[in-house]
Amino acid sequence: MKKVLSIILMLMCISFGASAAVKCKAITQKGTQCTRVAKKDGYCTQHYNMHHSGKPTNGAQCKAITKSGSRCSRKAVTDGFCTQHYKIEQFNKKDPNFKKKVEACYDANGKPLKASKDAERCQSPTKDGDRCKLKAIEGYTSCPVHFKY
Repeated sequence: MKKVLSIILMLMCISFGASAAVKCKAITQKGTQCTRVAKKDGYCTQHYNMHHSGKPTNGAQCKAITKSGSRCSRKAVTDGFCTQHYKIEQFNKKDPNFKKKVEACYDANGKPLKASKDAERCQSPTKDGDRCKLKAIEGYTSCPVHFKY
């Protein structure tokens, strides 16, 4: 529906003598040029407001890859990472095997594993106040769900 409206607006602009280069000059999170019609300063309404509020309009997206294999959709804050992935990267720098240790706490489907022994069990309490039954990250006292990055 949005594409149809954009095309109609583009055709209206062309029919009234406006040039075809009235597209917004902002770059989307996907890395493509915005397809909306430019209104002020070469930006559509959304990107104009973002541009003048100091928010990034250049598609500054977190460069981390999620468990599902897709790129993180959050905005990059520091060194090309969102807040969560930046903290994980800091742990990776301190402990190069940290990522592998976290991955070992999940099964092939991405579901957290339950601890087989009491010694490898997470020490954190659940919402009910009981002790968590998930497998703790090796060398740490919490599972990935309760781990404070």
